[in-house]
Amino acid sequence: MEKIPVEGYNEGEYFIPEVEFDYKGFLFKVVDDEKDDFNFQYPHYFGMIGYHDITPQISYVFFEDMSLDYITSMAQFMDSYVRFRSDE
Repeated sequence: MEKIPVEGYNEGEYFIPEVEFDYKGFLFKVVDDEKDDFNFQYPHYFGMIGYHDITPQISYVFFEDMSLDYITSMAQFMDSYVRFRSDE
C-alpha cells in the first residue's frame, strides 16, 4: 500500500482521530493551541470544548496522561478516561 503524504504532518506527531465529535448530545471540538501557549501534546495533554444546543450547556475537558500512546475513537476515549455528566 502506498503512503500518501499529509500536508503539515511531521513524523513522531500523532493524528487526532476526530477534531469534532458528538458525545451525549454535546458537540465537542478539540482545542487548537497553535496560536496559544498551552503547549498541548496530543494525545498526552490536550483540551476540548463542547456545547449542547438544547440544554444550553458548555463543557470544558482538559486531559493529561503522559502514558497514553494513542486514541482511536474520541467517544470511547470519553467513556474510558473522562467522568462526564450530562443532564440528559
